[in-house]
Amino acid sequence: MIRKFVKNKSIILIGVLLLNLGFLLAYDLIKYYFKLNLPQVNINENIMNKIFFYSFIFILIGPILEELLYRLPLKKNKYSYLSLFVGVIYVIIFDFLPIRIMLGLYLASIIYLQLTKRKTPNLFIFFSILMFTISHIGNYNIIDLKLMNTAGLIFLFLPQLVVGIITSIFRLKFSFKYAIFYHSIYNLIVILLAIIIE
Repeated sequence: MIRKFVKNKSIILIGVLLLNLGFLLAYDLIKYYFKLNLPQVNINENIMNKIFFYSFIFILIGPILEELLYRLPLKKNKYSYLSLFVGVIYVIIFDFLPIRIMLGLYLASIIYLQLTKRKTPNLFIFFSILMFTISHIGNYNIIDLKLMNTAGLIFLFLPQLVVGIITSIFRLKFSFKYAIFYHSIYNLIVILLAIIIE
């Protein structure tokens, strides 16, 4: 019975990853077909010289930290202090004040939810997904983003929104480990696609 359950989870995980791969390919085809001039992720020469080191961070460390901050608190647990710790680090390192303020509100909502006896409300789940999506602003040059219209910004951050939704579902329906694993594999796919397409 347990093996069947784990096997079904694995099949679901693989299926979702394949669907997401299709989504990413469609996303890139739309960018190419419509000649969308979207800002590129900030990658400097130093990163390219240490691609394996940064890939390790992007594939393993980043997903663990982001899942600790954005997915772990979706279910009440005794490890929420880790979410707060990672959140405080994010507040310190983000140099964009509106994101700092939103992260502060998000951390305050984590504390509130942990102190109350209530079930995690859907509004908090939505807030978590939104914060995950918006926190990726740091990947781009703020000046480039200010020049974009709303539709362009939504399209630019659509992949992060989709990942935020999927990892939240994995966290709520399966477990925290599945959310981390999915996020790591997704980032690996993004890196491989970037290498292949570029």
